Amino acid sequence: MKKPSAPKSKTQMPTRYQHVEKSYPSVMQAVEALGEATQAAGPLDYKTRALVKLAIAVGAMREGAVHSHTRRALDAKNLLCGGATPQSLIELES
Repeated sequence: MKKPSAPKSKTQMPTRYQHVEKSYPSVMQAVEALGEATQAAGPLDYKTRALVKLAIAVGAMREGAVHSHTRRALDAKNLLCGGATPQSLIELES
């Protein structure tokens, strides 16, 4: 059974990402397929992966990535596997 993935919104994707996707669609399809395959093979659920990616973005001080991964972690709450709540993200600070 395929694990659920977060819905993607083109308006949330960075302009640079959209440019690469438009210029090299087959490469981006391969990148997305690789991402889906690695997520399906791993033992972590979507919420955990989203929170780890958010923590890495915060540690790397990548503001755009922090915004993106915060949205993804919150969007995970709509998925079957459950997701982050605003309160759980606030608790990450401690």
